Amino acid sequence: MKRFYTFLLSLLVLPISMIAQGWPANYGGVMLQGFYWDSYSETTWTKLTEQSDTLSKYFDLIWVPNSGTTSSYYYNNSTTSMGYDPCFWLAHNSCWGTEGSLRNMISTFKSKGTGIIEDVVINHKNGLTGWCDFPNESVTGTNTAKTYTLTWDNTNYSGICNNDECNSSGYITKGNADTGDNFNGYRDLDHTNSTVQTNVKTYLDFLLNELGYAGFRYDMVKGYSSYYTGIYNSASNPTYSVGEYWDSSYDNTVGWMNGTKVSGVIQSAAFDFPLKYSINNVFNNNTWSGLGNKGIAGDNGMSRYAVTFVDNHDTYRNSGDKVNNNVLAANAFILAMPGTPCLFWPHWTAYQSELKKMIAARKAAGVNNQSIITYQQEYGGGYVTIVSGSKKRIMVHSGYVSGYDTDRFKAVSVGTSENPNYAYYISYNDMTYHPNYLTAYFEAPSSWTNVKCWAWNESTNFTGGSWPGALCTRVGTAGNGNAIWRWDGGEISNNNSPSKIIFNNGNSGDGNQSYEMSFTNGGYYNYTAQTMTMNPTMSSTGYDRIFTADRTSTVCLPFALSESDVASLAGKLYKMTGYADGVIHFTKVSSTEAYKPYLFLANAGGKSFNEYRWTAIENGSVAVDEINGMHFSGTMERKNLVSNSNTTYFGYKESDGSFIQAGTTNGVNVSSYRCYFYTSIAGAKLNSIVLDDSTTGISAPVSINTDNGIVYGVDGRVVGTAGSNAKLDKGIYIVKGKKVIISK
Repeated sequence: MKRFYTFLLSLLVLPISMIAQGWPANYGGVMLQGFYWDSYSETTWTKLTEQSDTLSKYFDLIWVPNSGTTSSYYYNNSTTSMGYDPCFWLAHNSCWGTEGSLRNMISTFKSKGTGIIEDVVINHKNGLTGWCDFPNESVTGTNTAKTYTLTWDNTNYSGICNNDECNSSGYITKGNADTGDNFNGYRDLDHTNSTVQTNVKTYLDFLLNELGYAGFRYDMVKGYSSYYTGIYNSASNPTYSVGEYWDSSYDNTVGWMNGTKVSGVIQSAAFDFPLKYSINNVFNNNTWSGLGNKGIAGDNGMSRYAVTFVDNHDTYRNSGDKVNNNVLAANAFILAMPGTPCLFWPHWTAYQSELKKMIAARKAAGVNNQSIITYQQEYGGGYVTIVSGSKKRIMVHSGYVSGYDTDRFKAVSVGTSENPNYAYYISYNDMTYHPNYLTAYFEAPSSWTNVKCWAWNESTNFTGGSWPGALCTRVGTAGNGNAIWRWDGGEISNNNSPSKIIFNNGNSGDGNQSYEMSFTNGGYYNYTAQTMTMNPTMSSTGYDRIFTADRTSTVCLPFALSESDVASLAGKLYKMTGYADGVIHFTKVSSTEAYKPYLFLANAGGKSFNEYRWTAIENGSVAVDEINGMHFSGTMERKNLVSNSNTTYFGYKESDGSFIQAGTTNGVNVSSYRCYFYTSIAGAKLNSIVLDDSTTGISAPVSINTDNGIVYGVDGRVVGTAGSNAKLDKGIYIVKGKKVIISK
C-alpha cells in the first residue's frame, strides 16, 4: 500500500491440515505480484487472463490488487485506484475490470492450477459520501447461494478507533484505541469491536468461497494487533495468508507471526522484509559477504512462513527502497532460497526468459519453503549458496565467484555484461556414482547435522588422514525423514580404493559414530550397514566423447532424454524410419528412449553429452530398430563385429559418414555407446543416409525449390542435380528439402 509516513531430498509432502496454518509446509510453489503502482492498462483482469497459459506454467499463486469497488469508482467508473482506499467489500467492479471478468480470471487460473491471492485491506476503510459512513451491503452468492450481509454503525461510529485523525476534523468516533500503528489516510478500524470482527469474517468468507480466491495478502498489518489476523484466519481457514509487516527486524517480523497463533499454531506467513533489506544492501553495493544475513528464509525453523521478494509496488517507487543494481542476480538468489519466492511484475516482464529457466529448475530440483541450505560461503569474489531440494540441489553464485567446483552442476542461467553478477545451477542426479570416482551415501540419524566420513585401506587414508575426516554433502531426504549425505572421494587412482568406511557426526562416541563397514563404491549406508548400491553413470567414454560440427554420429545411451534435454543439445537426434536400395532414412525426434539407437547431427564441436555424466543408468538392455530387413542397434560396450554367411554387419565411420562392411575374418570394431547396422539380406549394401527434416544448417539464405531436383551444399551453393550423387564427394547435401549424406 502507499506509505503516508516514513520508516518485507523431501521425498514426502505433508498433507495440509484442515485447520488454518498460515502457509503450507514443504510448499514448492512460486508466487507473482501481478501488478505495480498505476499498472491499470497493463494488468487488468482481462489482460492477466489472456496470459494465463504462460503464467500458470511458472506461477502457482498470483497476488492481485484489492478488487473491491472504491467510493470514487462508485460515482465515476473512469477513475482509477490501487484499492488501498477500500469502501465496498461485497461489490467488485473496479478500474481493474468488472466483477464478471474478475470471476472469470480467478476460475481460469484455478483450472490451470494457479491460485489468485487477494490484497486484503482491513486496517482502514473509506466512507461512501463522507469520511466515516461505510456502506451497508447484502449480497446472495451465485456460487454458494449464501446471503452475505455487512452492517455498520454509522451513527456512533463505534467501529472506528477513537484516536483516528477524523476526531480532529469534526467527527466523534466511539471505538477503542487503535491496537497498532495509526494510518493517516482513511478510517482506522477498531478490531476489538465485535461488529467489525463479524464483518471482516463475512468479507473473508465471501472472498474465498464465493469469488474463489485462494488466499490473502494482508495490507499494513502493523496497523492492528496480530491477534486479529489470527482469529480471522482461524475462522476463514485460507490455505495461503501473508502479512505485509514492513520492518527490517527479524525479531519483530517473527514476533508478528507468532502473535497470530491460535492454539499454538501460526496463522499467517509474512513478507521477508529482513531479507529484502539485506538484498538491498548486497546487490546495490556488490557487498557479497552480506548474504550471510538471509533473513527469515535463512532460518530453517521459520522459512516455511517466509515469502521472499526483491521489490514490490511500494519499494519500487522509491529509489531508496528498491534494488537498483543486479536485479536479475537478486531474483536468482531468492529463486534458490527456501521460503516462497514472490517475483515482481516489472522484473518478470523484463527478465522473463531467464526467470522461466530458473523457476523450472527450482521446481525440478524440488526446492520448497523448508528446504535446507547445505552450503553458504563467501567465495572468490562472490558468494555461494547451495540448497538441497527433494530431488536435486540448486546452487546460486552471487557476484563473480571464481574457482568453485561446479562439476556436479549444470548451468541454468548465467549472468551477462547486461545482467551480471550471478550464475544459477541445478545439480545432476545426486543419487548416482561414477565408476571412476569414489562415492558413498549415508542415511544419517535425525540428530546428526555435521556428517563426516572416514575411509581407508591398509596403505591409504582417503579422507585427509585427520579424524573425524572429510565433510559430506547433504543431497536429499529419505522417506523416513532422515537426511541423506554423500561423500566424494575424488577420481580413483591406480585402482586404489578404500576397504573400510565410518561415518560420524563430527566426533566420536556412542551415538555419534556409525559401525565400521566394508566399502563399496556407490554404496548406500545407514548407521549399521550398507543397504544397497546406487545406480552408476555411464563410463567416461560416453560423456567425454567429442563431436564435430556438421558431422553425423551414432549414439545409444542407457537413459532417456526428455524434450527439454534434447532441445538443449548442440545438435539434433534422429531415429531410423526407412530403408530401401542402400539408402537409410532418419527422422528427427524430440525425445529419446533408453538403450535405443539414434543418429546425432552436431551443430557445434565439443562434448555434446558431457552434462549427462552424472545421469543414472536405467535398468534395461539394448533395443534394436528394424525396417525392411535392415537392423540398427546400439552397444553398451566395445564390440568386434564379424560378418558370416547369415548376417552382414556394417560399421559407421563418423569422420566422413561412410559405411564399413565387416569382413568374415577380422570384422570391424564399434566403441561403447555407439551403433551399427546388420542385415540377413544377401548382397545388401549401405550407400547413404537421408535426414528427413527441415533444411537447417545452410549458412546462407537459400530458396530451395523442392520440385527441381537441384543439389545444394550446406553453404547454399548449387553443386549438382539429383541422380548425380556418384559424382559428389562424401558429405552432407540438400536435395528436395532434405539432408542427404553421401558416404561413398
